[in-house]
Amino acid sequence: MFKQQIILTQCKNCSNFILIRNKGINKVSKKKVTVSKETYNKVFERDNGKCRLLDLNCNGKLELHHIRYKSEAKDLIDEPSNCIMLCIYHHKLVHSNKHYWQPKLLEIISKIT
Repeated sequence: MFKQQIILTQCKNCSNFILIRNKGINKVSKKKVTVSKETYNKVFERDNGKCRLLDLNCNGKLELHHIRYKSEAKDLIDEPSNCIMLCIYHHKLVHSNKHYWQPKLLEIISKIT
């Protein structure tokens, strides 16, 4: 059975606590995660611990999203420049229309890196 060690940190924008991954196991699917904990934490810090598409629909729970999907760009899987933090709501939204969202997310990342 997989165990995930996590760090709880207080959100900068609210009183919620955020989970920072400390091991390479996805707590939802229990599959091996393809990004290192260093990359995850670097992206988390870069994005100030909040969803990059921040709006009223954000629920505070964050997930790391690969802008260029893992199946398309295996060499960019562990690259912070290909990753962005999204809340669960926006993560599902961007997966619903890749052709619309991928250029927008790449533009967001190009402005901050």
